[in-house]
Amino acid sequence: MDDLVKKRTSLPCPICGGTSYTWGILYANGIIFQPGNPSMLVTNGARQLTRLCNDCGNLQLFKEQIPRSGKMPE
Repeated sequence: MDDLVKKRTSLPCPICGGTSYTWGILYANGIIFQPGNPSMLVTNGARQLTRLCNDCGNLQLFKEQIPRSGKMPE
């Protein structure tokens, strides 16, 4: 995960201030949240990261560009 994404994902929930999350993937145009490995979904050269706040249910979306080398960030 690159430094900017690490910084953004370390912040608390902007709605309730919670810090407990479940990471996963959004399916069906953002209608269905599936807990699991967020690095599985890659579109248009970027990895989609989605987390669900366990306190208030807010979904937060992050995007991480994949380097041109094609190697996924750690």
